[in-house]
Amino acid sequence: MFIIKNTFQKTFEPIVQAENINVAQALILFNIDNKHMINIKQLTQDLEINQGNTSLMCKNLEKLGLIERTRNPEDERMVTLTLTCQGKKIKDNIERKLKEIDDYFIGIPKEKFDKIIDGIETLGEVLQTSKQEQNI
Repeated sequence: MFIIKNTFQKTFEPIVQAENINVAQALILFNIDNKHMINIKQLTQDLEINQGNTSLMCKNLEKLGLIERTRNPEDERMVTLTLTCQGKKIKDNIERKLKEIDDYFIGIPKEKFDKIIDGIETLGEVLQTSKQEQNI
């Protein structure tokens, strides 16, 4: 697990830090963009981060001008999140840089790539089972 986490951090962190945000904030931008409009509760569930942390990170992203938080006039407790133009630009920049990394995989033979994907899927299944057994 340490090797996977370390490799992910060494690859992903410099890309998002170049945009002056952290990995968790980048994941929020990607999630909001994928859903187009999402509320804090949905975002919390999707990212499996506690609601207090999610709300704080969203407030910080709002201060940076990357997302907009809009209260529902019918229910003030409901806040909808959307990307601003600047938030979309940063998310697109990160996505473009990740696509450049994806291009390195083109040279890997299909059989080897399939083994990599199978291994990642197996790891995900093992971690999910472990999480369920530990009631996390």
